Amino acid sequence: MRSKIILACLVFTLAACDQSSSPSATPSLKEVGVVTLKTEPVTLSSDLSGRTVAVMASEVRPQVDGIIKTRLFTEGAEVSAGQVLYQIDPASYLAAYDTAKAALQNVQVSVKSARLKAQRYVVLAKENGVSQQDADDAQTSYQQALANVAEKTAALETLYQSARADVAQYKTTVAQDKNALDLLVGQPVPTNLLPTAVATLPQVIKAVPVGLSSDVLLNRPDVLATEHKLKSANANIGAARAAFFPSVTLTASGGVGSSALSTLLSEGAGIWSFAPAITLPIFDGGANQAALDYSQAQKNGYIAAYEKAIQTAFKEVADALARKATIQEQLAAQQAYVAAAQESFELAQKRYKQGIDTYLNMLDAQRTLYSAQASLITEQQTQANNMITLYKVLGGGISDASKD
Repeated sequence: MRSKIILACLVFTLAACDQSSSPSATPSLKEVGVVTLKTEPVTLSSDLSGRTVAVMASEVRPQVDGIIKTRLFTEGAEVSAGQVLYQIDPASYLAAYDTAKAALQNVQVSVKSARLKAQRYVVLAKENGVSQQDADDAQTSYQQALANVAEKTAALETLYQSARADVAQYKTTVAQDKNALDLLVGQPVPTNLLPTAVATLPQVIKAVPVGLSSDVLLNRPDVLATEHKLKSANANIGAARAAFFPSVTLTASGGVGSSALSTLLSEGAGIWSFAPAITLPIFDGGANQAALDYSQAQKNGYIAAYEKAIQTAFKEVADALARKATIQEQLAAQQAYVAAAQESFELAQKRYKQGIDTYLNMLDAQRTLYSAQASLITEQQTQANNMITLYKVLGGGISDASKD
């Protein structure tokens, strides 16, 4: 330390010498003195204020925060760099560290909780979206169900009103037909002679026998009327019948038209096509001209009318028998359909009572059953009308033919 102070004095002395000399163009010579340095003992003072910066002194308290645990110096003594002066208690730092660590963990937990909550919200949003979609679908289904109920109700109401109109029409028809029967008989027809239902009508009318002869057509009023006109023209009715009236078998097995009947009329044209076995004696070389005043009958058109009446009789019989053959199949199919509809309705009724199916479906099955039953009644009426038509076109001769 002492050597440093001596060196500093030497530096100051040399600096003063340097400042005393000033340069000139022609330096003048001056006297030079000699300074002799001699080493002498010097007493150092610890207080060098104003001369240089004091050596770092120890502080009473450290310059950092903390709790002083141990002081390792004497107050006011000189210290050097790197010397440990205090031992600070780390408890506060550890406590602060632990607190910060706990706060960090708390924040991390909060972040994790927020993330989980966000994920849950996403799931809930999806579930709410699905729930909303389900609610919308349910509302749509409900509205559709209401529309279906209204539609089915309107359909049932239409069917009901249509049935009421049909019943009123049928009652009118029954009353008119009853009046027609009374007029035909000439007195009121007893109720016990009338059919009570459509299904019982076939029992009232006799079935058409197998092998029915075409001779029953001679009892038709139109055929009889034309024969009477021929008689009025002095015609031989026997010869006319032999000439124009074919004698064939009308019915085959099952009461349908025979093959012989189908050959009388050409397909769809209604023109006679007599079988070769049928003879026409009225045209055999004029052999029977004396028995039949042909010229007079031809003049009055009676022959043509008679031939036309016979052709019409055979055609109407053929049409009625053809309808009879097909209506049996239709009636059987409709009866099977009614049975199936009845079974379906009973099943729908059971399902509704057990809570499996809706009341609307049961009503729909019931409507189908009623519609099938109404169609069956229509088919039965068609069958009855066909039998009445057949009885009429045969001239009412079924009973007579069955007696034979």
